Amino acid sequence: MKQGILIPVYRHGSTAIPLAENLAALGPPVILVDDGNDEETRASLAECAANTPGIVLVSLKKNTGKGGATIRGFEKAAELGLSHILMIDADGQHDAGKVEFFLAESAGHPEQVICGLPEFDETAPRSRVMGRKISNFWATIVTLSDEFKDLHCGLRVYPVEPSLKIMKHPFMEKRMGFDTEILIRLYWNRVFPVFYPVKVSYPPDGISNFRMVRDNIGISWTFSRLFVGMLFRLPLLIALRIQRRKEAPLVKAPYLEAQSHWSRHKEQAAGYWHVKLLLVSFRIFPVIILRVLAFPVGFIYFLFSKKGRIESRRFLQKAAPFIEEPGTAKKCRSPLGPLRHIVSFSLSLVEKLQSWGGKFYFKDIHFQNDDIEGFTRGLEKGNGTFLICSHLGNMELLRGLANLGRTGLSRKIPVTSIIDVDVTAHFSRILKELNPQAGLDIISAKEISPQTAILLEEKLAAGELVVIAGDRTAAEGDKKNIMIPFLGKEAPFSSGVFYLAALLKAPVYFVFVLRRGDLSLKPEYDIHVHKSPLSFDCARKERIVRSSLLAHSFAALLESYCKKQPFQWYNFYNFWQEEV
Repeated sequence: MKQGILIPVYRHGSTAIPLAENLAALGPPVILVDDGNDEETRASLAECAANTPGIVLVSLKKNTGKGGATIRGFEKAAELGLSHILMIDADGQHDAGKVEFFLAESAGHPEQVICGLPEFDETAPRSRVMGRKISNFWATIVTLSDEFKDLHCGLRVYPVEPSLKIMKHPFMEKRMGFDTEILIRLYWNRVFPVFYPVKVSYPPDGISNFRMVRDNIGISWTFSRLFVGMLFRLPLLIALRIQRRKEAPLVKAPYLEAQSHWSRHKEQAAGYWHVKLLLVSFRIFPVIILRVLAFPVGFIYFLFSKKGRIESRRFLQKAAPFIEEPGTAKKCRSPLGPLRHIVSFSLSLVEKLQSWGGKFYFKDIHFQNDDIEGFTRGLEKGNGTFLICSHLGNMELLRGLANLGRTGLSRKIPVTSIIDVDVTAHFSRILKELNPQAGLDIISAKEISPQTAILLEEKLAAGELVVIAGDRTAAEGDKKNIMIPFLGKEAPFSSGVFYLAALLKAPVYFVFVLRRGDLSLKPEYDIHVHKSPLSFDCARKERIVRSSLLAHSFAALLESYCKKQPFQWYNFYNFWQEEV
């Protein structure tokens, strides 16, 4: 094994020269690549190479970008007989004290790429940190792997031979997308990364070669090409994913969901930056592009989320015996049922943004011949209404349309949503960015108190909608839940939801918003509205009894619609709280 160091230089002569001189003292040869610098920098680099033993200078007449300079440096390394190259940026942002450690790790693991994992200080621009998170998300998609912790750090040790072979690819990115593409293509060729922390700082007087528009477009184009490459390699990548999990299984806490309440599960489908990427894409691209992308994103989540697969399978197996339509029952029992289920959920995220962003058209919504007439008549008269919805279908559609004044009524209907803000924190944050008014009408389910009830009464008296989900159990335990038969077995439903409806004494409606077709690129929705015949203008003891009847009515309707649209059930947790 023969190691060397590579420093591509463009406009960073003042920091590159002392860096090269210090690293040359470590022993391995240092290759400086002059990537088309001005005459003054060229002369300084030439003088440094002439006067410092161990430094080799490669001069390029024109600037070729970081990728182009790196490729020429690797060609020089191959001429010198080097087997491994540590590459470090010339701008002085990386902790050079880590170089010896990285070289030692490479000597111990010559088959791997030793990569820096940035530890940013307060000087790091927020846009750079966010950009890295977005790139990591796309790396997960194009490799089917969650091993990538960073794609842009300029401190790495590469094996020369496989890297140079990949660099000869005719479409290889030559500029800022190079670091990303080489690492992903190496992974495709079974040269795997391992990450170690390295401190990164941004000097206030530092020079950046990053061009915001040009390089972001270049990186986006790089990921587009890699995405197409992933599709062609999909069977091989799936096999590689399985192999990697067998070789190095991730150590996780035991899967004890039976003892873990849903309110302690944060959003599983995506973290904040993943959903933030969805929002940015929503503002830039036509919705049809996002709907197409929802299919591979759902597939990736299906591969990575063991919990999602298990809970989907649990629900579909419960629902299948009760489904009258043979084709739907067969899909529920199919091994690919959970995949269909999770992709349907992925599509629903796009539709939630559509509804709040004003890109879902009223003509694509179909009201049924049920209690919708009485519902709309009451709203037109200014009567407040208490809506009980569920995590079956997409209730965000109705809430978003109401908030934007797109219900077909003569007035805009203010909506107050009672949700667990901790569990849905990421998505609620995104909705607030998309529609600033959305975040102002959210009440935490954990903060319901007598004062909250008074506030809700005032909102209902003003003709507003109050919306709450009836299919989430209370976090306090069994004393706050009602056990109700649901798909063949008793399941817990929160008594507090239904007692709150009884306490407020407003008209109560059950609403279910269901997509026509599980996996549609041009979605249309059916809205089903059912009014509860129960009156709560009665004594407290009787009110408690009637609230229980209200819960049973809701559960019966929920079950009936689950039988029709099982793949739109988006409660990915152990709903029956069964022992596992």
